[in-house]
Amino acid sequence: MARGWQLCVVVAGVVVALCFGVVISIGADTLGAPGRWGLAPCPLRQLDSQAQGKPSAEPSTAPVPETYRFPFEHGVMLGRAEIKKRMNWQCASRFFGGYFTDKERGKLPVGDGGRWVCNPGAIKAAAEAGNCLVYSIGSDGEFSFERAIHEKLSPHCEIHTFDANPIEHYLDPNYNPGYPHARNPDYVNFHVARISPQRNIGHLIKELGHEGRTIHILKIDCEGCEWQTYQHWLDANADIQQILAEVHGYREEFTTWFINHGYALFHDNSGGSTPELGYVKV
Repeated sequence: MARGWQLCVVVAGVVVALCFGVVISIGADTLGAPGRWGLAPCPLRQLDSQAQGKPSAEPSTAPVPETYRFPFEHGVMLGRAEIKKRMNWQCASRFFGGYFTDKERGKLPVGDGGRWVCNPGAIKAAAEAGNCLVYSIGSDGEFSFERAIHEKLSPHCEIHTFDANPIEHYLDPNYNPGYPHARNPDYVNFHVARISPQRNIGHLIKELGHEGRTIHILKIDCEGCEWQTYQHWLDANADIQQILAEVHGYREEFTTWFINHGYALFHDNSGGSTPELGYVKV
């Protein structure tokens, strides 16, 4: 009887030792170390699939499509060729006003501070049909862009300019002596508005009754507010055709976000700290 009891104890000890060794081996293989008992590696994902009664998935050998996955993972996947095309978009503004004889004529207005405009012919046609709408956010009391829209594109464009300060702030001759210190032209509708996450472009569009309309040009230079608001510019119930933005502290994510949401970059002078960028809806 005693010998039988001793035999049971020995057998139990061997079983416990074997089980302990298997556990150590599996744990080591899970962490990527070789198994002490010569057992096949058993990673956690395989253990999970076995516990659920499912066979482990073999790595896919299918070819990976030639696309950018980051930072374009939130929207439609675009082929590499299409992304390159949208990063260097060619538009009709290159031929606007004799570009090849005077390259400055592609800007509104000509000279320093002018903004490139894409497809001006389409904007002119919209103006003749009574449907040209332009938003200019951030004026700093200077209206040369609005004047160029009115004089060179069409006097029929409806122009709305938004600024954080009332126009009287810019009439003070001590403010920026190089400025004209004049009121906004009669054809410019001037609004006091500071763009923020709480009052974004969509709020302005709704307040002015422009929901459902096409905004042919959205020019924005809001001294840094773009980083808090740009991902909501397109939330508005309006069709924004092109965006002319001055970006403070430019990062590439700004452009990739707009490309991922249906726009193409047609103008880029991002060599400086505050580049002027042009995006057109495609």
